[in-house]
Amino acid sequence: NNAFVEGKEIIEEPFYGGKFLDYDPAIDWYSPLEESAEDPSLQELYGRLKRHNSQWNFENEEMLPILTALMMLAPMQRLMYWRPTVYLSGPQGSGKTTLFDFMGELYGPLATRLDDTTSYAIFQELGNNGRIGLIDEFEKSKKRTDILESLKKSNLGGAIVRGTTGKNTIRYSIESMVWLSSIEIGVKDAAQRARMVVVNLDRNSGKRLAPIVEHANEFKTLRSMIARRVLQNWDKIEAFVNEVRNDKNKYGPDGRTGDNYVYAAALISLCETGRNPFPEYINDVAIQQDEEELIRDILSSLLCNGSNPITVAQALRDCVLQGKQQLAKDLDMHGMKIVSPRTGSDKGKQFVAIYVPSVKKHFLRKTRWADLNIEDILLRAEGASRKKQRIAGMNSTNCIMLPYEVCFPESEEDAE
Repeated sequence: NNAFVEGKEIIEEPFYGGKFLDYDPAIDWYSPLEESAEDPSLQELYGRLKRHNSQWNFENEEMLPILTALMMLAPMQRLMYWRPTVYLSGPQGSGKTTLFDFMGELYGPLATRLDDTTSYAIFQELGNNGRIGLIDEFEKSKKRTDILESLKKSNLGGAIVRGTTGKNTIRYSIESMVWLSSIEIGVKDAAQRARMVVVNLDRNSGKRLAPIVEHANEFKTLRSMIARRVLQNWDKIEAFVNEVRNDKNKYGPDGRTGDNYVYAAALISLCETGRNPFPEYINDVAIQQDEEELIRDILSSLLCNGSNPITVAQALRDCVLQGKQQLAKDLDMHGMKIVSPRTGSDKGKQFVAIYVPSVKKHFLRKTRWADLNIEDILLRAEGASRKKQRIAGMNSTNCIMLPYEVCFPESEEDAE
């Protein structure tokens, strides 16, 4: 039951089932259990932490056990095959900073605050050591987009390599479940959003929070008990995770959503017998795809219509519902038009034709789509196709054809 490191040092605990937690020895975070000390069970520790966390107000009460489980899993993040990004969101006064302060106290030197940081600094701070990264007030970050993109590497585990003035490069590997907080999510990239567990907080009444321990020096004992008990139960946690991965129909959520929640659900299943470990609300978590977001951004762009600019969406609707010819001409010159085939299998249907070069020029400049191949993205939309049209002064050129109901899903309901 002991582990030898480099043939010298013996690790007695936390070491169970061939697993031990390997952290920089300079990080004095763990305290071995003394024979006379209390040794609460995993369920008791979970209940204690959950009761403490219940002092915050959650948008959905099922977010409380998820947050509690993720807190307990934080020291084990390098054992997880998939590490979601945990995102706390809520208005000012909801206690986001206070919650991060508590995590900082709970995990002591194992946690590190990375407010107002950069992607490279995150990799330097968390790379190769598995510390718990906390980034507060993320809405203020000027590097927000870059950081979110870089954090994709942490979910499955990745690395960045930087050159040096010498012969050797520096490599930082990262396997971290990074925690973020801000007053809103503000994540537009579908791939980034799909990697997140979002916990929404409501405003707190301003009440003073009761501490989880009487003295600050007791946090070291508490985090040591949590780490020891979670590691003791890791084989059971892994068994649950593998069961869900092999039979996704049994529990409901699948794909990336299931990956994000499965470890928390595993711990909840051990601590709250009889409770559905996957909260109901995650079935309603809509991960917007890139094509949906791109279409939304195009439709919400402004079309100059004399002195009264209107959105592209409104212009298209007016062309269909009111037959406004001048709007139709303006849209055409900007690379968009309504098409109603008169023959073939599409007879009687309506499509929005998009001439990509003009649309990018007029509507998508200085957006994240400006330098991307949006034709390929648009063609992922249901029913999308590529056909030649007369548009934007061109006699016949390739356009992306989107079914009208894909752009305006409410149109079918209106028609009924």
